[in-house]
Formats: sequence, structure tokens, C-alpha cells
Amino acid sequence: EGEPFAITNARRIKGVFEAEMRDAYVQWQGVAGLDLTVGNQVVAWGVLDLASAQDVLNPVDYRAGLGAGDEPARIPIFAARAERRLGPLHVDAVVAPFFVPHRIDMLGSDYSPLGDANASQALGGELTGILISGIDESVEDAWSRDLQATEVPMDLPGSADVGVRVGAQVGGVDLHAAYLYVWDRIPELRARGPEALAGGGLPFDSTYSRRHVLGGDLTFAAGDFVFRLESGWSPDRTIYELDAEGAPTPARRATTLSGAGVDWTHDTDLV
Repeated sequence: EGEPFAITNARRIKGVFEAEMRDAYVQWQGVAGLDLTVGNQVVAWGVLDLASAQDVLNPVDYRAGLGAGDEPARIPIFAARAERRLGPLHVDAVVAPFFVPHRIDMLGSDYSPLGDANASQALGGELTGILISGIDESVEDAWSRDLQATEVPMDLPGSADVGVRVGAQVGGVDLHAAYLYVWDRIPELRARGPEALAGGGLPFDSTYSRRHVLGGDLTFAAGDFVFRLESGWSPDRTIYELDAEGAPTPARRATTLSGAGVDWTHDTDLV
């Protein structure tokens, strides 16, 4: 309040330099149809570009909003991937040993859930507001990473994401089935009660849970058209519901995500 605003708030300026290693892997194409890939990579299973139920291995950069761009801004992660053809079957298996969260600006941007002290009241009232309002712009990004979760999976073998996908062509139709056991990268953010706050610490807890994913898809061509169908089911996905007071509350729910797509190719000029 009281600061000038002309299209942008010129007094709250932040400059950030960010450099990272993205796709960087070693691939070995061996005998008997076996391919091995190790390193930073994107594993985008499924046949849909958007809202694929099987595309859950890579975290996504949500700092520009939930729907920015024409496809998810996937973040490459370190993984070991093995692909092999066994007769008519194509088997694809992945192990990602290290947990990497979604990238979310918890504060300091147009899409942050803790954009200001008022927006944070659902997570602990005035105490959270005081905590957020005291953070300088120069350290907002570092605080965003810490505020996203109060507990994260450790880099131990038991914390790995794993998945396997099997495909085959039957009568001109490409079929795939997949199973994945992965971390749900949407954290469960819950406000702590007065009794818990008396012991100190942050006014909220934020943790990650595991989830199973079963998925299937098919693709077939008809003339100039290619049709894609996909569906996936998870018995325990983290979603947010509104409680009686209108505050978002995390819940674990069985969910089904399905979609369809069609591609049309006319000669070589129009797709």
C-alpha cells in the first residue's frame, strides 16, 4: 500500500540469474534391441501433449503459471532408462533415484500462493503474514524452495521413482500399458493448530506422498488423420478442495484422467 503502480510496481524490482544443466545424457545402443540411457533426461510417456496421465516422471516449471505455453515445461531429471524389443513387444523401464519437486514461486510473483501477507492467512493467520512480509526480494526465490515443503524425500534408494511401459502393435493400432510408482509432486499443505504452534516452528506443515499410476493408451491412423486415446487411474492423488470457509484443503482421492486427440496432416504443408 502507498507505493506507486503504473502497469508495474516499480519499487519491487528483482533480478535473478539462473543457469542449469538440462538434457545431458549418455546413450548406449546395444545388441538384441537393448538401449540404455543414463543422465538428465525427459521421459514423457503417453500419447497426449497435454494432460497425459502417464506423464508424471518429470517435474514441471509452474513459475509462469499453470497453463503457460503449448506443452508442459518439463524439467529434465537424472534417470536410468532401458528400452528393449521382445518380439512384438516394446518394453520401456525407468528408475529416477533422486526426488526433484515442481518449481513453484511460493511468494514474490503473479502466480505465487503466498503472494503477500493477506494471501497467507489460510496457512496460519497473522503469524504467517508477519513471516512472509519480512522476506526481502533478494532472497524470495530461496525462501520459495524452503516454503514449498517442510519435509522432502531424501536421496536414498527407497525414495526412487520407478515405472515400466509395455507396448505392441495389433492390427494397425499401437497399444501401451504403464505402471508407475512415483512421488506426488503436489505437496499436502496444512496449517498447524495452536497447540502445535506452541512448540515452535513454521505455522504449517507441507509434505509429499507416494502414488500409484496405472495408464493405457492407443493410437491409430485413418487416412490423413491420427487418433489418440489415453486414460490413467491413481488410487491416491493429492488434490485441493475448498472447506466450509472457502479455504483450500489438501485431500487424497482416487482420480481418473482421460483424454483424446487427433492429428491431421495435409500433404507436407499443413499439420
